[in-house]
Amino acid sequence: MGFTNLNETVTPVQNFKMLMKDRGELVPMGELAVPETLKKAGINARLIKRTNVKLYEVQLYIAFSKDISDREIKKWQESLDFIKSSGEYEKILRKYLIE
Repeated sequence: MGFTNLNETVTPVQNFKMLMKDRGELVPMGELAVPETLKKAGINARLIKRTNVKLYEVQLYIAFSKDISDREIKKWQESLDFIKSSGEYEKILRKYLIE
């Protein structure tokens, strides 16, 4: 793509430390990893601005062992469907992942 101003780091924590020292302009990272990474870096999340630029999107799955019965998997699916329809799923996401 012709980028000439990319910096490599060994750990995600270093990315944010460089950002805070004006040695970078952005850090591409999945939103689920940001809070813990900032915590490890000792950086207040309020100092970071989210851009809302979506680089890519992934779906997540729950994987089960082959030994788990179809009946048990159905119970899991029904429970997940229930918490999604009740609004509880969204509350959990907001509380633990999106804030």
